[in-house]
Amino acid sequence: MAKTEGPRGSRAEERDEVVRLTDLVFRGSADAVPSMQDHFPLLLGPGNLENMRVILEDGQVVSHLGIKENEIWVHGARIKVASIGSVCTHPEHQGKGYATILLEDGFEHIRRRGGDLVLISGARGLYRRADCHPAGRYYQVAVGPEDLKGKCVPEVTLRVAEKNDVTALTTCYRREPVRFRRPVEDFAVFLAALQRRRPGLELILCDGEMVGYLAHSVHKGKAEPWQGRVIEYAGSRAAVLAALGSLMEREELESVEFMVPAHDTETRMMLGVTGDVRPLPHHTLKVLDFARMMKGLAPYIEDCLGTSVSFDAVNGTFRFQSGSGTHEVRGHSDLLQFLFGEVERPSPWSDVFPLDLPEPGLNYV
Repeated sequence: MAKTEGPRGSRAEERDEVVRLTDLVFRGSADAVPSMQDHFPLLLGPGNLENMRVILEDGQVVSHLGIKENEIWVHGARIKVASIGSVCTHPEHQGKGYATILLEDGFEHIRRRGGDLVLISGARGLYRRADCHPAGRYYQVAVGPEDLKGKCVPEVTLRVAEKNDVTALTTCYRREPVRFRRPVEDFAVFLAALQRRRPGLELILCDGEMVGYLAHSVHKGKAEPWQGRVIEYAGSRAAVLAALGSLMEREELESVEFMVPAHDTETRMMLGVTGDVRPLPHHTLKVLDFARMMKGLAPYIEDCLGTSVSFDAVNGTFRFQSGSGTHEVRGHSDLLQFLFGEVERPSPWSDVFPLDLPEPGLNYV
């Protein structure tokens, strides 16, 4: 009978084995190049061992769930979050419930460490059964050269980001009203990882001044049309659109695809984005500690409403209390829609919600 160990954090000597497992499951080979560590350097890096949750059989890592703790800033309000990704089990050990065990352990691990909201890069049954649901408001946009004709955009140039640009990149990102907490050290790691694989990170320059940046990938198959994908953008929206035009011309792309958060009104207006607003594809969320999260958001909400508020949760019912009364939301799915989705809300809560969420961008796990 196999000896099982875990769930627990990884040990330093096990990290290479964890990376090889994720490469085998997600990249098709344990020796994939670029590896999953190249794609997710913070999640699978040596500084995140305790958050690389594993189960072992007879000393071999057979299942893994990765956690990256962070904060998101929403117009000055802070939410402590944890992103979950690279969840996998070795093909020879699937069907034993290890992923479910790791997910339950991961939630408890995050809760103990103060995380209130979980962002999951996945929407399969494993997460739905754990009461994780899609939420958020985004537009999926495809822009071609014709879409930029007649737009009032500046003359810009693109320059590949270098190591000494990290501080400027970090400063530019920090000006975004809805974003992840991203210290300069994290940006340095992202830049080094992008330099090892195809996606590029380029500064957008106007008259020699940096006015934004563009992280992107370009897919050039054997046959045209070729397409690009924006991983993340920041800075002047007019300059970003001009940069997309330059990128398409340089790389001979038919179009560039990217996600535009609903709160990015300027980009939406400049491109004439219409259609249905939707949750981020293939992502789910879960609120782990409603009362604690809302206590942290209370000052922001009170500023918006001009009155005191309080929140509590009992047996799956979530209560929003203000001077005008109490509103109840039942169930995690409806809670996520009330907080972050496109649903009707009673007054005064319609003046506060939905809360905006950032597009994962370089923080995707």
